[in-house]
Amino acid sequence: EFYEYSKAFQNVFEFGRRYKIMNPEKLRGTYGKMIFLLQDAMIPQIREHLEFNLVSPIKTVYSVLESAGVEEALKSEWISTATMEIVGDGKSRSQIQREIKHKESALDMIAR
Repeated sequence: EFYEYSKAFQNVFEFGRRYKIMNPEKLRGTYGKMIFLLQDAMIPQIREHLEFNLVSPIKTVYSVLESAGVEEALKSEWISTATMEIVGDGKSRSQIQREIKHKESALDMIAR
């Protein structure tokens, strides 16, 4: 009965683990409880009852690009420009627009 929801459970817990990696200051108590739950879910008797593995690999940018066969995009000379943050503090609208266009051009170069 749990198996039909296996992907949903795996996605929720994978998302929670990834969120904690990106935001270490958040979920302080809750994350520990989740990890205990995931550890308990690895006990053979519980895995047998669930009929699936609750833990799935964490998705990273690299793993997603690798599965698509385009991991070389991370080695592009344009990657830093394409992924840079555009901050508007004290900049004119035209300067921000130029930065956006430059970033879009970098994304186009990587996509080729």
